[in-house]
Amino acid sequence: MVHRETVRKLEGSLAEKDELEKAAREEALEWKAAAEMSIAEGVEEVAALTETNRVLKEENEKLVGEVSELRELKETEIIALKEELDETQDAADSFRALAAEERQEFESSLKANDEEVNLFKTKLEDERREFESSLEAKDEESISHDRCGYQGTF
Repeated sequence: MVHRETVRKLEGSLAEKDELEKAAREEALEWKAAAEMSIAEGVEEVAALTETNRVLKEENEKLVGEVSELRELKETEIIALKEELDETQDAADSFRALAAEERQEFESSLKANDEEVNLFKTKLEDERREFESSLEAKDEESISHDRCGYQGTF
């Protein structure tokens, strides 16, 4: 009987062991399935991140190209503006020189006109004096004729 009991205990232990192994296999399969699902999700996530990274790289390259174009355009515009400024400054310098020359000519003309006006004033003053002298002489002549008894017919 001890033998039978030992056999029963051993059979019970074997059945328990089989149940534990079965439960362990089932749990291992669940873990394996969960791990495979997690790996599949990770692979999908990596693929999505890889695609996002690729799109971001393309957008970055596009933006870098646009920035380069804008820099070139900016540099071209700066060069054009500098050239325009130089041309404007040259034109302003030419205008200033022309204005100075015209001013000098105008001042010379004014000076010549002033001299001409002064000569004309002097001439008029001389003619006025001559006229006044002539009037005084005629007045004196008339007075002397009146004293001499000159009676002329009018």
